[in-house]
Amino acid sequence: MASRAQQFTILIAVVALGILGAAIVGVAYFFEQVVKPETVALQTIKQQQRAPDSLPDPGAKEYEAAIEMIKAGEMVTARDRLAYLMRYYSESAKFAEAKRVLGEINLDLLLSDVPSPGKIKYVVKSGDAGLAAIASRHKTTVDYIVRANGLSSNVIHPGDEYWLSTLIFVLEAKLSKRELIVYRVESPELASNEPATKAAEPAVVETFFKSYPILDANLPPTVKVPSAADINDKPAWLPNGRRASFGTAGYHGAHRWLQTARPGLVIQAAPQDPESASIERKSGILLAPSDINELYTYIRTGTALRLAE
Repeated sequence: MASRAQQFTILIAVVALGILGAAIVGVAYFFEQVVKPETVALQTIKQQQRAPDSLPDPGAKEYEAAIEMIKAGEMVTARDRLAYLMRYYSESAKFAEAKRVLGEINLDLLLSDVPSPGKIKYVVKSGDAGLAAIASRHKTTVDYIVRANGLSSNVIHPGDEYWLSTLIFVLEAKLSKRELIVYRVESPELASNEPATKAAEPAVVETFFKSYPILDANLPPTVKVPSAADINDKPAWLPNGRRASFGTAGYHGAHRWLQTARPGLVIQAAPQDPESASIERKSGILLAPSDINELYTYIRTGTALRLAE
């Protein structure tokens, strides 16, 4: 028989093993319930930080759907889908491209024969004084009438039919972002071309139409930001310094301005050779020549220009 000392030693060993086993079980439980979940959570966060592109991008799905609509010729539906993307998914990786495509669609629809609010088919009447008078009366521009209807002359005849569109826009120059944004002003009165009554002013909404990159901006010291001014003139200058009008020789190649009443605050094409260009030719908000020519088509005198940082 084992001595009492041996029995006591065995008992102590059994108790020690029991305590050790309990400790191992406790450590395992702590690891499974506390340490492991925290480790998994930290690893997930690190993976998301390393690969943000793997996160869901609902805007990308909207963009792809819009592209399929464009391929199918459903331009109006595609426009609405892209506008939805811009409104609700500004953080999408496809936002900038959607903005560019939406601008192109908006302009194409404006110049097409697709019906839209403010667009009508006008029949020239006996006594109409010319395209300029028709444009003024219907809040549009001569250049728009010419381009939208594929005209090569400003001569009109009774019975001629032209697409006309009411052109009411607001320009916003975001100088720090080097971007000129065009918003279309929409209100119920545009659909009928009838003026709103003072008793019931319609709700006015500005919706994105198109944007253009600002290549340079040289504003006079008297122009503070933020501020605003209206486009009060649209001259087209010939190389000899004379002003051209539609129908005169050299008009289509003339240098176009969108001018405000504030000296030096104009929108014009950036000079090809800035070093040799005059101060006047380098003043204001400078765009690519094709962009200023495009703006000139549908921006009317009276259009508001806002300057923002």
